[in-house]
Amino acid sequence: MLTSSSLIVIFLIALVYRWMEGDLTIAPFLLSGFVIFISYKSFRWAKSSTEESRKSKSNKTLENNLLKNRYKAFPKTRNKFQITVLGGRGVGKTSLLATVYGEFERHLTRGLQLQINPSTSLMRTSLSEKLGELESTLDDEIVQGISVGESDKRSYEFDVGLPLKAPDFQLVFNDYPGGWLRDEIHYKEVEIFLRNSAVILWVLDASALLVRGDKAESYSTKINQTGYITDIFKSAFKELPQDKIKKTILLVPIKCETWTTTKLDNQKLRTHIEDECGSAVNLIKNFDPEGKYFSIAIIPVQTLGGVHFDRLQTNADNQPEFVFKRKNEQAFYQPRYAEQIFSYGLASILQRYSEQSGSNKFNAAQKKLEQRRNTKEDEGFKVLHGKF
Repeated sequence: MLTSSSLIVIFLIALVYRWMEGDLTIAPFLLSGFVIFISYKSFRWAKSSTEESRKSKSNKTLENNLLKNRYKAFPKTRNKFQITVLGGRGVGKTSLLATVYGEFERHLTRGLQLQINPSTSLMRTSLSEKLGELESTLDDEIVQGISVGESDKRSYEFDVGLPLKAPDFQLVFNDYPGGWLRDEIHYKEVEIFLRNSAVILWVLDASALLVRGDKAESYSTKINQTGYITDIFKSAFKELPQDKIKKTILLVPIKCETWTTTKLDNQKLRTHIEDECGSAVNLIKNFDPEGKYFSIAIIPVQTLGGVHFDRLQTNADNQPEFVFKRKNEQAFYQPRYAEQIFSYGLASILQRYSEQSGSNKFNAAQKKLEQRRNTKEDEGFKVLHGKF
C-alpha cells in the first residue's frame, strides 16, 4: 500500500520528466510539489520527534515515580502482624529497631527469597538517620543514664512479600514510651496490644542489670522498670490467648558488649536476666506448661559493637550514668546479633501466616531464617520456654 510520502515522490518524478521533455508550463507545479514534499516531511519529522520526546519524558517520569515511591508501587495489604516493643524509658528501644533494620538489609537478605521494605520513604529516612546517629556515637565518650525518652508511641510498618511482588502482609513495630507503663491512661492500650501481638520484644539495659553502685545497689528496677512490665504481663496474660495462636517473647539485653565476650560473662548475663524477668516468665510457664502457646528466648544484641563499659558516675542530680568508650582506636560501628530478632521473630510470623492463609510461599524463607538462628548458650542465647 502506497503511503502519502510515496505518492508525492511519484508525482514529483512525473513533473520532472515532463520538464525535461521541454514542457516548461509545469515549472510552477514542480516548485509547488517540492515545497509540499519538504513541508510534509518536516511535519512528519517534527511529529515523530515530539512523540519520541513525549514517550521518553513519560518513561522517565514513570521511572522517577517508581524510584521515588518505591514503597507505594504496590497496593497496601490488610494483613498485619503486631510486634510490641517494651522497655524502660529511654532504654534504647528505638536504637534497637534501627539496628535490626540496618542489619537485615546488610546481611539477612542475602540468599533469602524475601523482601522487607519500610512502608514509606519517610520512615526509611527516619531509620537511616537513627543509624547514622548510632554510627557517629563511637567518635566520643558515650554517657547514658536515666533518659526522658519519647512521650508518644511510634509505629514502624514494613511491607513483607516475595521479591518484585506485591506485599502479602505488614510487620508493625509498636514502640511504646517507657513512661506509659506507669500511666493509667495508656496502661490499658499497652495491655491490649500485648494480647494482640505476634511477637513481643522486651528490651533490657544490660549495664543497669550488671553494674552496681558503691552500696552494691542495682539500678535495673529504676531503669529497666521490670516491676511495671511484670505487672502488665500479669494483667495481659491472665489466661491463654483467645486466638490460641502461639506468641513469641524475646528478652533482648542491649548495651551488652562488655558482658558477652566470654562464656562466663554470657552465663552471668543470662542469670541476671532470668532473675530479673523470672516472675513474668514463670507466670506464663504456669498456665502454658507445655509451651503450646508461648515461646520465650534470650537474644543478646550489641547495638554498637565497638565499645566497652568504662565506668559508673553520677550526674548533678545524683542519678547514675553509665560511660562507654571505644575498645581501641581501630574499633568501629559493628553491631552483632541484631539480625537474630528476625531469625527468631519473623520466622514465627511466617509460620503463623502460612497457617492462617494456607499458603506455602514463604516456607523456603522460613526454613532459612530458622537455620540462621544462633542457639549457642556460650554466646548468650537461651530458650527459656516452648520451642522455636
